[in-house]
Amino acid sequence: MKLFNWLEEKSYSISRGYWNVLLILSGITLVAAIALLVWSLTPVIEESPTKEDYPEAPSVSRSEIENALSGDEPVQSVPRPSEPEEEERVAPAPLDEGDRTAYDEALGKLRTTLGEAYWEENSNSALSLTVTDVNVEGYDNLTVYAGTSQYGTRLGNITTSSKGVTVTSTDASGAFTLVFRSDGSVARDGWVLDVANGATSGSFDGVIRMPGSGSLYTDRCTLTDSGGEYGDYRNNESWSMTLYPKSPGEAPTALVAFLNEECSDYDCKADWVLAMNGALSGLDWDGESRGEAMEAYLSLDGWSADKGLLADWTGLLGSMPMEEALDELIDLAEAFLTLDLSDRKAVAGQLAKSSVEKPGMLYAMAEAVMESPFAGDLEGFNDQTSAFFVTMQGWTGSYVEAYEVMLSIYDGKSVFRRSEIQRINEEFMDAEAEAERDAASRRADKEEMRWNSLMAIGAGVSSIATLALLLVLLSIRRLLVQIHQKD
Repeated sequence: MKLFNWLEEKSYSISRGYWNVLLILSGITLVAAIALLVWSLTPVIEESPTKEDYPEAPSVSRSEIENALSGDEPVQSVPRPSEPEEEERVAPAPLDEGDRTAYDEALGKLRTTLGEAYWEENSNSALSLTVTDVNVEGYDNLTVYAGTSQYGTRLGNITTSSKGVTVTSTDASGAFTLVFRSDGSVARDGWVLDVANGATSGSFDGVIRMPGSGSLYTDRCTLTDSGGEYGDYRNNESWSMTLYPKSPGEAPTALVAFLNEECSDYDCKADWVLAMNGALSGLDWDGESRGEAMEAYLSLDGWSADKGLLADWTGLLGSMPMEEALDELIDLAEAFLTLDLSDRKAVAGQLAKSSVEKPGMLYAMAEAVMESPFAGDLEGFNDQTSAFFVTMQGWTGSYVEAYEVMLSIYDGKSVFRRSEIQRINEEFMDAEAEAERDAASRRADKEEMRWNSLMAIGAGVSSIATLALLLVLLSIRRLLVQIHQKD
C-alpha cells in the first residue's frame, strides 16, 4: 500500500510539471500569435518607382539648316492646307422689315470705304430662280430666258431633273422671262420656284400663281404653276411672263446675298457690315482692291464677325504688298482662318515678328500647327519659331525654304524624342505595375497571416483554458485522496 501511494505521489508531481510546461508553451504561442496579428494589421507601404527624366525638347541650329540647304538632301515642301469642306446651310426665315436705319447707316460707311465706282459696278439688281420642286410632263416645256422677252439669252428648260438648281439672270436688266407650253393630254403637279433679288433685302411678296398679269416686279416671292402648290397645271396652256427686280441694288450683290444667308434681322446685318467696314478701312488699298478682299472673305464659310476673324485676316493682308496679297487672297484665308482661335493667334503672333515672304511663311506656319511636328503643341511651335527668327537673322536666302528645312530636321529629332518619351513612360508604367503586384502580394500574405494568427490565438486560449481546468481537477482529486487517507 505504501508503494502504491509513493507511485501515485510521484506520478502526480510529474504530471503537474508536465501540465505546467504545456501551459507555459501555450502562453508563449498566444503572445506570438497576438504579435503576428498586430503585424498583419499594419498597412502595406507601396514603393514608388522613380521616373527617368524626359529628354530635352529638340532644337535646330543655323548650321544644321545651312548644311541641309547646301547639301543634296531635298527640301520637304509644306503642302498648302486643303479647302475646308462646305457645310450645308439652312436658309433663314423671311426677313422681318423692322428698323433699317442702323443698317442703312452702316451701308453708307462701307460705301465710302469701298468707293463709289466699286459700289455702283457691283450693286446691280439681278433676280435668281431656285427650283424648289418640279414635275413637268415630258411634252410640256417651261423655258427660262435671261432678259425682258423670249428673245433674250435662253438659259434652258426646267425639267424634273432641275430640282434644286439655282440660276441668276445674266441680262443687264436683271430680269427673267418664262415661257410655258402644255399639250392636250397629260398634266402634272407643275413647279415651285423661289425668286430672290441678290442685291437687296426686299420684303417677301408671297406665293404667286403663274402666269398672272404677264409681268411681275418683285425682290422676293414664290412662283407656282396655274394649279397652285397642291394642284396640277392645265392642258393646252400657252403663255409668257417676265419677272423684273423691284428694287435697285442697295449694296454689292455678293454682300447682300451673304447677309441674307447669315442674318434674319437688320441688327445682325448692321453688325456684320460695321465689322467689315472697320476691318477693310484698315487696309491702305484703293476701293476696288478692298472690294476684292471683301468678296474673297464672303466666299468662305464658317466665319463670324464676333470672333474677330476678319480683323485678324485684314491685319495680315495689310502687312504685305497689295498685289501680293490679292494674288494669294483665297489661299491665305484658307490657310490662316481655318485654324482655331488659339492656333490662329499663335501663327499671327509669330508671323508679325518677320517681315519676309509673308504668304509663303503663312502656309508653312499654318501647316506646322495643323500637322506634324507641332500639332497640338502651341508652346513648342512658339518657342521653336521664335528661335528660328532669332537664329536666321541676316539670312539672305529664302526664309520659307529655311523654315521648311527647320521643320524637317525638328520633326526627325522629335520622332526620336517621342520614342524615348514612350520608352520612359512604358518602363515607368511597368515599374508601377510591378510595385503594385508586389504590394498586392504582401497584402495577401498579411491577410493570410491575419487569419492564421486569429486561429492560433483561439487555439492558444483554448489550450490554456483546458490545461488550467485539468490542473484544477488534478488538484481536487489529490485533495480528496488526502482527506480519504486521513479518515
